[in-house]
Amino acid sequence: SSPFALPDGTHTIAVLAMDIAGNQSTSTFIVKVDSVKPIIAFNTTGLSNGAWFRSATVGVDVSDVTSGVQTQIITHNGFVESAPISFVDGTHDIFVTATDNAGNVEASSYSIQVDGTPPIIVPSFMSTSGSNGWLVSASTISADVSDALSGVALTQYRVNDGAWQAGDS
Repeated sequence: SSPFALPDGTHTIAVLAMDIAGNQSTSTFIVKVDSVKPIIAFNTTGLSNGAWFRSATVGVDVSDVTSGVQTQIITHNGFVESAPISFVDGTHDIFVTATDNAGNVEASSYSIQVDGTPPIIVPSFMSTSGSNGWLVSASTISADVSDALSGVALTQYRVNDGAWQAGDS
């Protein structure tokens, strides 16, 4: 009896009707049902340390098992891209919009932080300079350490290949 519900998928429906006089007719038709939006997955490869990557490539996988993927649009900083995407230093936001062949639309975003540039070390010497690169008085040495993107996590020093010591930079 009708009505009846159909699950996702392609279905061949046959209907037989007969009137009281005994006349009959049949009709066959195909019904395609896809109630599920496409699935968007991001995969990242690269060297990471917590939330930061030293280098990174992001891939985008879009799938739809019922009707198939019709379109996928990937944007990065407002420009259309194709995956995989390799990134330079900075914070990046990727947006993906996928449409399946049934017209279901899914959107997803992904953020990644990349810092492939080492910290900058600028030494300074509190001493009297002599000749040929020699210092001719007791010396105090310090270093300004900076990293514009991910920040400085650790500063250490050592003298003449000795043990590493904690430093304040």
